[in-house]
Amino acid sequence: MLLTLERHPTVYKGATLGNLTDEGGDISCFMLERAWEDNAPYVSCVPAGEYELIPHVGSKYRDTWALLGRTVSVRPTSHASRSTILFHAANYHYQLSGCLAPGYQVHMLAWGIPPTVGVFQSSPAMDEIKKVLGIGTSGHWLHIIDP
Repeated sequence: MLLTLERHPTVYKGATLGNLTDEGGDISCFMLERAWEDNAPYVSCVPAGEYELIPHVGSKYRDTWALLGRTVSVRPTSHASRSTILFHAANYHYQLSGCLAPGYQVHMLAWGIPPTVGVFQSSPAMDEIKKVLGIGTSGHWLHIIDP
């Protein structure tokens, strides 16, 4: 299944927001990421492009997917500058280490200028992604589009 993340053009303090959809119309939610910081590990969103979604079971985030492609690998390697970029529930960009968090609602946060954003109902959105994709399944792709 192909998922598409279309990032919003608005710049938020520390955060990037976009819309995640699938080709069948079963998934429709917001996606929160860190702001672009030259693809720096742990503090930047990943570059736009195509990523394979690899099933991931970890001690902290179970039954999710890791991105694979471009500068990202599933596990640390000398060939990729980033690794273990996951889909997982979170409400604020500072809870993400380069990962992606779905949510059904956007919350504007007036913590400085420019303001930033967060997402609410992240766990239910993540549960919906798991339901549609099927826990532990492969053959899924994420296409990230910058404005």
